[in-house]
Amino acid sequence: MTGSVGFSSEAYTASGIAARRPPASARLFANASASAFGMSYGLQANLTTEGSEFRQSMSQIGLDVSYEWIHVTLGDVRPSLSRFSVEGISLRGALVELTPGSLLFSAAAGQSQRAVQPDSTDPYRKPAYDRSLYAVKMGYGSLSEWFVHLIGVYAHDDRSSLPPGTDVAPQENFNASTSFGSKLLENRLSLEGTVTLSTLSEDTRLPEIDRTTTPVIFSPFIKERGGNRTDYAARINAQYSEKGYGVQTFYERIQPGFASLGLATTRSDQESFGIRPHATFLDQHARVTLDFSQSRNNLLNNLASTSTRRNFGVLSMLRISKEMSLNASYRLLTYEINPRNGGSAIPLDQTSHAVTLVPTLSWVSDRTSHTASLTTSIQTSSVERGGPLPQSSGTSTVTNSALYTISYPSGLNLHTTANVLLSDAGPTENTSFGVSAGAGYPFFERALVAGLVLGVTENRSTTSAGGSTNATSTTQWVLNVNAAYRLWFGDVLRFTMRALSSRAGGGRSFRELQANLELTRQL
Repeated sequence: MTGSVGFSSEAYTASGIAARRPPASARLFANASASAFGMSYGLQANLTTEGSEFRQSMSQIGLDVSYEWIHVTLGDVRPSLSRFSVEGISLRGALVELTPGSLLFSAAAGQSQRAVQPDSTDPYRKPAYDRSLYAVKMGYGSLSEWFVHLIGVYAHDDRSSLPPGTDVAPQENFNASTSFGSKLLENRLSLEGTVTLSTLSEDTRLPEIDRTTTPVIFSPFIKERGGNRTDYAARINAQYSEKGYGVQTFYERIQPGFASLGLATTRSDQESFGIRPHATFLDQHARVTLDFSQSRNNLLNNLASTSTRRNFGVLSMLRISKEMSLNASYRLLTYEINPRNGGSAIPLDQTSHAVTLVPTLSWVSDRTSHTASLTTSIQTSSVERGGPLPQSSGTSTVTNSALYTISYPSGLNLHTTANVLLSDAGPTENTSFGVSAGAGYPFFERALVAGLVLGVTENRSTTSAGGSTNATSTTQWVLNVNAAYRLWFGDVLRFTMRALSSRAGGGRSFRELQANLELTRQL
């Protein structure tokens, strides 16, 4: 049996007119796992005082039980069925997964959102209904060869969980998906895809209507109302690889009306595609990767403007010798807003260039290991805004950082870093200087391993406007301590601590301390 239990706390103090810090909090976390007679089971818990009736719960607890091809999770579960059906949300309920041979069956049910009551005295609180979600996934095949999965998801808000007259619309959603994949040409070619058709009822308080816009297969699950909207989302990935070269590509389209209550976030009205070829040369001592992607909105051409993003990059790695390597990259990012002819939208053209160079030197001398690296990054950006009053602006940033580490046969390791940042954004100039040093060492025949890092950063900002200059500065000290001790009966005790002290000009300052203590036991 293996397990761990821990406790962490955070405390904040502030003086002057520093920004408001969150209140002190405490968190208890534990996990344990065991196996017997072919069955394995585990418990995970993360309990915190940060939760309240004003927002969703931050605490998590779950029990896992597995036996051969049966896997059951109770408590807080995170099902991941497909990209556009259920992904990125937590359910307080149950998840069952059955995988006998080439068959797959999974089902999830629970509360995906708890009610948050309205408060007229707090304009920042967002009310929310209790939301329940039910999902089923069935499939056949193997991820290493080929597979087909069918998914159905139903979610709805409980109208009775908030007082009548609350200015929040309760929603209802049903979506159906298919996911597929195949390996071809002796696994050199890989294809995967998913398509989701979803109907969302934007306000279940609206009366039912006779008009039919919802797919017939959805009618047993969701009622027809005036606020219903149905649309789809799809993505396909393809990858081809040979010895020494390969290419990856994808295409994704999310229709403007698409929405799923099984997703943490949904960004509709998006079309994107990309391609990423790579090749290896010089007996695998050199590698070059190209990367291009583009995304845009306004798929139905009914908006006042179209936003387009493009990303182009070149990444290269060269192993010069056994001790020395060189990494270099270039990236170009563009963002455009193009108004329709005669539209009132303001055109925008933003361009960013970034170049990074990282030489690294590693060597061994008298059983002592050394590593030294230098990172230099230069980034420039420009913005051109049209309209009746055209504007243009630009920024440039240069960052340099150096790292050196040394490891001795005794287990002692020392490391130090230094970094400098220079940024020019028109009337504002920013500079940052930082240095840190740390050490780690094993004690008592490596039963205790401890580490310490101390760093300081100085930030300065100068703004010139109207013939005057305003300068501000901030100094931050950071201390990190970590230790792990193996007790004589096998348990491991871990301790981590982080202390931060920040002081700005004018006496503004704050301090924070976070500590974690964890005990891991094995039986």
